[in-house]
Amino acid sequence: MKKKSFGLSLGAVLVLVGVFHAPHAWAQGADAADEAADAQAYCTFIKQKAKAQIITLRSPDLTIRVDNNSTENQKSQTKVVASLSKDLVDFNKSRYVRRLADNECEVYRLSLQMQNAAQYTLAGLDEQALTYKLGLFDQAGNQMHPIIDKLKQQVRTQNATVIDLYNAQSLLRKVETMAQQTKRELAAVRRTSQWRKGVSLNDLLKQVWQAEAGRQTNLTQLEKQGNWGLELQAGLKKNLNQTNNTSNNSDSNQVDPYFSVNARYNLGAVASNRLLDASRDSYMKWKSSQVNGMPKELANMIASAVKLKNAEKERLEQLSGYLGSDGTLVQLMGDLDSPEALNFKTVLKGNQLLNAIEQSYTQRRVDLLTQLLEESGL
Repeated sequence: MKKKSFGLSLGAVLVLVGVFHAPHAWAQGADAADEAADAQAYCTFIKQKAKAQIITLRSPDLTIRVDNNSTENQKSQTKVVASLSKDLVDFNKSRYVRRLADNECEVYRLSLQMQNAAQYTLAGLDEQALTYKLGLFDQAGNQMHPIIDKLKQQVRTQNATVIDLYNAQSLLRKVETMAQQTKRELAAVRRTSQWRKGVSLNDLLKQVWQAEAGRQTNLTQLEKQGNWGLELQAGLKKNLNQTNNTSNNSDSNQVDPYFSVNARYNLGAVASNRLLDASRDSYMKWKSSQVNGMPKELANMIASAVKLKNAEKERLEQLSGYLGSDGTLVQLMGDLDSPEALNFKTVLKGNQLLNAIEQSYTQRRVDLLTQLLEESGL
């Protein structure tokens, strides 16, 4: 009785390859607990310092002044003034100090996110792609187990050879070995990955830009407050009259109220304010002249992503042109019915299966990198 070589059917391989493009649930990266704690600690420091400045700016100053004047006939007059004073411009300053503290907190929080994006985004993409690849291996293994069970039954009925079964089992072991290697790579990547699902680099850049613009606006307004002032002073004064004849000292214990208003305006305020506005605009223009307004670390990460995408696309083209991946060799041997030819087809289709997994994995990496660059505006 002639033994038939089972081999992996082309239809089975196509079924395996077909599931590689199915959607897969991604594991979300590590949470942002450490980052939030860092931002909160810095924000507490900034706001406590701002509160201290606001208390100082809104509290009146206690002033005690002693004046002593002597006359030509040796008479002297001593005046003591105790008063509370406050410059009304300080209330304006306190508003901008509070706003500036809020700006500082927001800029620092976003800068931490930007640093993490620059440091961990590519690792996060690797995590997603490797998770996808691991799913491909799992699906391939699950599809191959029924095929091997069928092969074992056909070996018993002498409708397949032991070589057929060995080839199929060897392919399964190779798939399982590559899956274990992928798990190790995934575990290593997850230790350095903080990818967050739904984080858009483009939105993050806009938030950083808005926060920086707000900080510069409030800082400019705070600096402008030094060009004017309106100080109110109220208190009590007492004249201590002293002469050579102490008997004429009846009014020395009289206490009178005291009130004064002092206004000031810097004559260079208009020119100064104009230059302050120009310096703010120049700063924002300088920030925007950087790589799409990105911090240097993020710009370097984006440049690396561009290079990586180009390399992956080249690799994808090589995998697409893999020998026999288009079924040509199978068609050429379609008329051959020898066990050797059928075994060769089995090995060839097994290699096509592994190539299809690698090709689908590479395509996923290209798609993720493309999405990243689109989000960053490139």
